[in-house]
This record gives sequence, C-alpha cells and structure tokens, in this order.
Amino acid sequence: MKNLKFIFLAKVLLKREIDFGDPEAVIYQCVERAYRDMMIGARYCFSGEKETCCRKFIEILNKNHYEFSREMIEETTALFGNEEVIRKDNKYVTRYGLSQKLVNMTYKYLFVFYDYIDKEIDFSDCDCPLDSIILEKTLNSDAKWTKITKEKYVFYQEKISDLLRQTELDDEIKDIGNLAFDFLNW
Repeated sequence: MKNLKFIFLAKVLLKREIDFGDPEAVIYQCVERAYRDMMIGARYCFSGEKETCCRKFIEILNKNHYEFSREMIEETTALFGNEEVIRKDNKYVTRYGLSQKLVNMTYKYLFVFYDYIDKEIDFSDCDCPLDSIILEKTLNSDAKWTKITKEKYVFYQEKISDLLRQTELDDEIKDIGNLAFDFLNW
C-alpha cells in the first residue's frame, strides 16, 4: 500500500478524483498540471484552449515514444501559434519559453508519478524546467523563462550540466539528467 500522505499529496496535485489505476488518466493529469504551471507566466499573453493543447501535447509525447529531446520542445512550439513572440498590449512571451516549461514540467511530473504510468521512460536526457526560482536564485540571472530564446535555453542547460557534474547526486535522482537540478534547487 502506498503511503497515505503521498496519496493525499498526489491527489492535491493531480485532482482528487484521479484513478491511479488508469495510466492514461495519470499522464493526462501530469500534462494538465504542467500546462497550469506554464500558464502562470503566460496568462496575460496566451489564451489557448487547455484541453486541446494538452491532448495535442500528448500526441507529441506518443509520437516521440516519451523520449525527451530538445527537438520535442521545438515541435511543441507549434501549439502556441506561428509567431515566436506572442504579444498582448505591452506584455509578451516566447513560444520557446512556454514550450520548454510545458515539456520539462511534464517530465518532472511523469518522473514523480512514474509508478502509476505504464510507459518505459528514460529520464536521463531530461532538462531542468527553467523558471524564476532556477534562473534568479540559482543561476543568478535576470532572464525571464517566459521570454527565453532557444539559444539562452541551451546556454542555461549547459550551465546546469556543469553545476550537476560538481554535485554528488542521490541515487533517486542521479539518472534523470538536468531534471535533477530542479529537485535539488526548487
């Protein structure tokens, strides 16, 4: 039997009515949770339909056999329109910033809830989700994840890789690539 405290927290994150015996429902809720996290920064500029976006992203995951890649981030940008910069009034976000957040947070949740998923997922190439905590407090950058470009994203992931090489990692997170940085620093 799973720890009741973990089950409670899982239901808080993935919705109270989640059926942990239904792997596809768990995957959908992981993607929806990642979408909600992404929308915290995108809410003023992007107004896409949540369910459509989540379903289309699951199609991308399936097409890629749940193998993380930066190409998947590129592919995901199409969910946010055709223009790299999404503007509303004097505010803007980038499709790449939104995409990296959706992809990376999905993998973070898939890792956390892996026991309930019926997919073989290799997390070893995963990247760290970039957000204000990681960028400002850990990498000492004033960059905004919502405005990040592909070039800056790659730069920060390389910096994270360098920092992780200097860190002794616990067995639980030693094989999840740059995603380990998020668990250590968020």
